[in-house]
Amino acid sequence: MHQPTVQFRHCSTWPELGYFMSQPRQLYADTPVFVSVHGISRNAREHMETFGTWCMELGWLLIVPLFCQTSFPRYQQLGYHHKQAGPRADLALNCILDEVQAQLGVDTARILLFGFSGGAQFGHRYTLLHPQRVIATALGSAGWYSFPDPTVAFPRGAKIPHRQPAFRPRLEQLLTIPMSLLVGSEDCVRDSSLNIRDIIDRQQGASRVDRGRHWIDAMRIAARIRGLDTTYRLQLMEGCGHSFSQCVKQGKLDLRVLDFLRCAIEAPHPSTAVPEQCTLARNSHRCIHGSG
Repeated sequence: MHQPTVQFRHCSTWPELGYFMSQPRQLYADTPVFVSVHGISRNAREHMETFGTWCMELGWLLIVPLFCQTSFPRYQQLGYHHKQAGPRADLALNCILDEVQAQLGVDTARILLFGFSGGAQFGHRYTLLHPQRVIATALGSAGWYSFPDPTVAFPRGAKIPHRQPAFRPRLEQLLTIPMSLLVGSEDCVRDSSLNIRDIIDRQQGASRVDRGRHWIDAMRIAARIRGLDTTYRLQLMEGCGHSFSQCVKQGKLDLRVLDFLRCAIEAPHPSTAVPEQCTLARNSHRCIHGSG
């Protein structure tokens, strides 16, 4: 496979915000746009290196934002912190998408979204606030979640938080977006990066595995109550802990993510149901080249 040409840019309307981008060989107005969001280690380049070649072969435009610690210390919660709001990471991503559309002519109105760890926190919260911009979301090992509970304020739930009306969760629309959650089977360590507040433990569980299971169950129940057949998929990556590189090498995280998102594009009704069986992870080279 050919190596992609990678560019690093600064967003013209948000200068402190950088992003990596790689383009497929040919660009069209309807070229799929895939956004991959790093964890708190800010390993944006590793995300680009992991997904860049695959996206070029698939014909996707890849965007990897870099939310630096100085400017976006709480990007995982979209800038929300207790009763205060910092720089809005979700609005910053929207600026990137609008800029790319203006420069390249690619429609960025709806994206394929993935995030790992802190990026997974960002990913599902971005989808909660901006579901109209997302085709499907894949998440890797989030530390904790915004549950689909309209009685609990964001970021633990889906109610507009007190004194922060700008954070407007859109639960009904969120529940139409297919989601896949991948967690390492050994990701049970309560390390320094995990939110271990009692209120989170009581609501969600003690480990990333437990929290992922409880959140997926809550999403399924909330969707079914509303008569929706939305896909929510939980996959455990055997023998993997809380390491992006290990999950890629041992757990085939990258192939699982791309498989799910590709099937979401190809599904007859991508807003709800995604086929359970796809072939990318099982036969990667043949399937990627055959996808056009």
